[in-house]
Amino acid sequence: MKPFRIAILAEAPAYRIRPEKIRKFLGKILRLLEWEKADLSVLLTHDKAIRRINRRYLGHDRPTDVISFSQIEGPSLKAAPGARPCLGDIVLSLETAERQAAIYGNSPDYEIAFCLCHGILHLMGHRDDTPSRGKDMERRQIRLLKRAGIAEDAVLGFAARRKKVRTGRKRGS
Repeated sequence: MKPFRIAILAEAPAYRIRPEKIRKFLGKILRLLEWEKADLSVLLTHDKAIRRINRRYLGHDRPTDVISFSQIEGPSLKAAPGARPCLGDIVLSLETAERQAAIYGNSPDYEIAFCLCHGILHLMGHRDDTPSRGKDMERRQIRLLKRAGIAEDAVLGFAARRKKVRTGRKRGS
């Protein structure tokens, strides 16, 4: 039996997604955080969809990079021995991650990894609701990525924007 069951749903038609690479990365991060087994789901989407989710559940009418919905928090965070906890759900906008990569000078894959780490830390109860907590969480993310051996220019093959294919036909023909 695999220690981590990670469901990945891709609703970002502009991107070619490699779920097996994302699962491997998430498993590595969960092991670094000392999880032996867990379930997790990830939705890779676009700005329009994450904006709807952000508005509906968090009251913010704008796209964002990542949103997490934890299934376990507080004292019950660590599962009972032998149990397989469902950590929760991570929603990530590939469009926002791509924009942020350009802004911060990172590879798009590094930015996706950075956002996924952010989501996992939220699932585990970490908060970034104050400047101090935000800085602490960012330091944790960077430390996790370094421990996982991922550099800011990493090419991990998580997702790539699809090239537009020209068919030679024009509209209305």
